[in-house]
Amino acid sequence: MTIIDDAFWHDKWTKNQIGFNQAEFHPSLTKHWSHLGIGKNKPVFVPLCGKSVDMVFLQKHGHHVFGIELSEKAIKDFSHENQLTLTRTQNGKFIRFSGNEYNLFVGDYFDLEPKDLRNVKAVYDRAALIALPQGLRIKYVSHLQKLLQSGTEILLITISYDQSKISGPPFNISSKMVENLFGDWCNIEQLECLPPEDFRGIQAQETVYRLTVK
Repeated sequence: MTIIDDAFWHDKWTKNQIGFNQAEFHPSLTKHWSHLGIGKNKPVFVPLCGKSVDMVFLQKHGHHVFGIELSEKAIKDFSHENQLTLTRTQNGKFIRFSGNEYNLFVGDYFDLEPKDLRNVKAVYDRAALIALPQGLRIKYVSHLQKLLQSGTEILLITISYDQSKISGPPFNISSKMVENLFGDWCNIEQLECLPPEDFRGIQAQETVYRLTVK
């Protein structure tokens, strides 16, 4: 079994083994984001953000983007590939890249405190929950609950498939798992279940959720 830890992700970025990264805005983001009703100028949190171009979509739609990522290379690549001028500073336990309505932290997600996200009104999670094995996944959601205020909207995109046939990441996340992880502290609305597509030789499908923190 593959060990998913900090070294695993650093190795992926060092070797540029980042098939999870997409070159275009995620279609479900462009389709559903406006339905959340997040006002312009409201900060959006992108956990485990990597160098996702989805952050560009959010910035272009008037949001200040707050991201957290383990790999400094990922943030540097994001800055270079999008021709951004981001200022690098040390910010407590984190290295911070800021500018152009981006505030991107390099460091451990679990070191974030509620004060770091006090102005956040929305969360976009396409690649965080599905990247984590069960133990870390539970810890990730528990920590997210501590970070977010009541009324915060979460756009969550998951993938489901028969994990007995292939191993993650990304990991299979069923609707039952979403209910178990978020049901006690979020209202859950399934926005869309996309048709199955080929994924590493098997069928898999993405599901889009709107979660509202109670």
